[in-house]
Amino acid sequence: MIKMKRRHSRKKALKISIVIPARNEEKNIKEAIAQFTKYKKRYNLEVIVSDGISTDNTVAIAKKYADLVVKYKGGLKHTIAEGRNRGASKAKGDLLIFVDADIRVPDPSKLFDKALEMYGRKDVAAGTMDMYIYPEEENILDRILFFIGNMIVRLSILVKKHIIKGECQVVKKEFFDKVKGYNAHLVAAEDSDLYQRISKYGKIVILKGFKIYDSPRRFRQEGYLKAIWGYFINNLSVLFRKKAVAKEWKPVR
Repeated sequence: MIKMKRRHSRKKALKISIVIPARNEEKNIKEAIAQFTKYKKRYNLEVIVSDGISTDNTVAIAKKYADLVVKYKGGLKHTIAEGRNRGASKAKGDLLIFVDADIRVPDPSKLFDKALEMYGRKDVAAGTMDMYIYPEEENILDRILFFIGNMIVRLSILVKKHIIKGECQVVKKEFFDKVKGYNAHLVAAEDSDLYQRISKYGKIVILKGFKIYDSPRRFRQEGYLKAIWGYFINNLSVLFRKKAVAKEWKPVR
C-alpha cells in the first residue's frame, strides 16, 4: 500500500506537457486533443496546440479544448520544428510528448505510464515507439512497410545513427533544453536530428509493447515510392550533412 501511494504522488508531482503542432487541421484537432482530456488530472497533463498559420478553423476549435494555443508571430521561417519549439517554450512540464494532429494514441494511459517509467531512468533522455496506419484504413502493403520502418528505427538506435519518426516523441525537458530543441531551420528529418543530438546526453529507448496509429494521407496522395524516398534521402542528408535536401515539406490535407 505504501508503494502504491508513493507511485501515485510521483505522478501528481511530475507534470507532462503534450505539444501538438497543427496547420489547417480542423478535421483532426478536436480528436487529437480529446483523446487526452480524461487523463489530465490523473497524470497532471497540459495540452498545448502550436498553430502554424492555419487558414481554417483549427485555432478556434483548439481554443475550446486545449489548455493553451500558441500562434506563429513571425521571425524564423515557419517549419514543424519551429512550431514544436514554440509550443515547448510555453510548456510547464518536466516531460514533453510531441504528438502530430493526425496521430491516434489507442491507450493514452499506457503511453503515460511508459513515459513515466522512462522518466525515472536517469540514463535515458528520450523515447519512441512502433507506429502503424489507422487499422480501418490499413492494407497489407501498409502493414509490411510499417513493420520494416519500425525495424529500421530500432536498428538505427542500436547503431546510434538515429532515424526516428516525429509523429510521437517523448523527451525529457531538461535534455530538450540542453540541445536547444529542434533545429528550426530543418524542413524535414528534424525529428531524427533532435534525437541524434540528445543521444549524446542519454539513451534513446523504444517504449516496448506500445504503438500509435498514423494517417495514411501522405502515402495515399503521394504514393509510397515518393513518400518513402523523401523520408529516406532527407534523413541521410541530415545525419551526414546536417541539412535537409528538401527546401520545403508540403502539408498534405
